[in-house]
Amino acid sequence: DRYLSMAKCFEKLNKKEETLEYCLITEKFDEYKNNIQLLSRIAALYKEKGEYKKSLEYLEKVERLGRDDCWLNTEYGFCLMLLQKYKEAIEKYKHALELKEEVSDEIYLNSQIGWCYRNLEECDKALKYYLKVRELGRDDSWLDVEFGLCYKELNNYEKALEHYLVAYEQDKEDAWLLSDIGWIYNELEKYEDGLEFLLKSQELGR
Repeated sequence: DRYLSMAKCFEKLNKKEETLEYCLITEKFDEYKNNIQLLSRIAALYKEKGEYKKSLEYLEKVERLGRDDCWLNTEYGFCLMLLQKYKEAIEKYKHALELKEEVSDEIYLNSQIGWCYRNLEECDKALKYYLKVRELGRDDSWLDVEFGLCYKELNNYEKALEHYLVAYEQDKEDAWLLSDIGWIYNELEKYEDGLEFLLKSQELGR
């Protein structure tokens, strides 16, 4: 309990390395080896450090011990996604959707599933989830960029441009976005518009 108390103190001080260190020490004691709350915290700390394989090890332990809620499946999906295991991530995210508690969970999970499908180059499926996200109320530049990327891959350049320009109004300093808008204008044979955006992108360092 002394080590667990130390972990809690470091956590309140936002010292994550020390929190993880004392959580791992606590785990070594028999009474804590199967403690779902402790193992879940260790998984989360590893995820925050970007050590997704280590996080998955602990998420698997927690799952074996019987935890099956929105949080677990969302964390599981996130780690799998960052390890580019998109199909497995989608399965976990979809299961998390079945267990969702808030509309914010539904927005996040549908966004993540869409992102995974786009990275699998299944843009038709990605769009279905992004459209659901928009219905649920998400309206930001990230979503419009994602719409643009999907429509671009589907060769629907007019729709891609429509969404890209909405995103551009919210962020005029994104060199990548500017260059992609320029590329699409060129595909639409609007060369002067294309050149304008490509030059802006170049000015920003691309």
